[in-house]
Amino acid sequence: MELMIYGEEFLLPGKTLGVWLRSSPMEREWPAQGANGASNCALSPARAALRRVPAIYLFRSVDLEDPFFGIVLTFQFWLLLISSPGRGRPHTLTKRIARATEMLRKLIGAATLVCVGSFTCAAAYAGATLDQIKSSKEITLGYREASVPFSYLDGNQKPVGFSLDLCARVVDTLKESLGLPQLSVKYLPVAGANRIPLIKNGTIAIECGGTASNPERLQQVGFSVATFVANSRWLVKKGSGIKSAKDLKGKTVVVTQGSDSVQLAHELSDKEGLNLNVVNAHDHAESMLMLQSGRATAFLEGDILLAAKKAEATNPAQYAFLPDSYNTAVYGLMVPKNDPEFKAIVDKTLMKLMASGQFAEIYKKWFESPIPPNGTNLNFPISPALKERIAHPSDKLPV
Repeated sequence: MELMIYGEEFLLPGKTLGVWLRSSPMEREWPAQGANGASNCALSPARAALRRVPAIYLFRSVDLEDPFFGIVLTFQFWLLLISSPGRGRPHTLTKRIARATEMLRKLIGAATLVCVGSFTCAAAYAGATLDQIKSSKEITLGYREASVPFSYLDGNQKPVGFSLDLCARVVDTLKESLGLPQLSVKYLPVAGANRIPLIKNGTIAIECGGTASNPERLQQVGFSVATFVANSRWLVKKGSGIKSAKDLKGKTVVVTQGSDSVQLAHELSDKEGLNLNVVNAHDHAESMLMLQSGRATAFLEGDILLAAKKAEATNPAQYAFLPDSYNTAVYGLMVPKNDPEFKAIVDKTLMKLMASGQFAEIYKKWFESPIPPNGTNLNFPISPALKERIAHPSDKLPV
């Protein structure tokens, strides 16, 4: 959750905390409602403490999850109070400090928004996503434009995919549980660079893409129970005589520049004594071309991405995966952090699909059947690791 301070008012995405600062000698009235018409966390009992504060524009964005947030914001506000000369003759610096400290004490004491511990205000924001959906009667889903088969645009430029089908089932659950049969659904394209910020600031409620959960991301957002398990693997040509990673010793292999596979290939070469000649291609298409032309013996990348490239090849049957796999990653629907009520609905929906067998049917539709726009079949059956997650749903990271 991000708090943006724009001088005259303290804004949360879609809400106004109700703190107005003076920008002229005339005093402003306190708003009774937030910017979206919803009830806000009004600090009106402390109105008298703010009536003398002048407008000072602070263009700054801070993260409520930062443990230093409360200290920084409190100190900034204290300095803001000190800068106010008040009515009548100017006060000495000592008097201003004493007055600012007392005003801040009254403000904090009167505030209905109380931040505890790390100043995340988790209690105040619990259920915020559901409240926003109920008040606006709409939900915005984020989607990727080219993450086949999880989330992408079909021939009519319509967002489709495995994760979007799962999100559609979540929307059905929300309609029923919130009593909103006419709940409006909006779609917003997201990219790797902005998907997490858009979840954090409330622009999208769910990212329906192909995003892996990891410790770094879990510090900022939440994830549903796992919907996919991925591994890094080798793709080779059938008839090459390569049956396992050990057979690659001294061979030329290709990885895509900038991917995690670059470091992994060098680590495997050193750790397993393979003495690989690792070549970097500019993109996945070039990596596949090098394998196809014989300039590389194997292509190392995430298994589902390799499956997509294999399916797009002129003759998919001439390629095969080696049995070796590395770096297990779990994918899930990305949701706001510290909103257990909303996450519970998402998880409940997915677990119900898994228990009924519908999840496997949706998986087969996108991973084992012809998909738009060209009727490509990835021929990527459910892995044993995903079968385990379906039998025992969990959002835990792999050990």
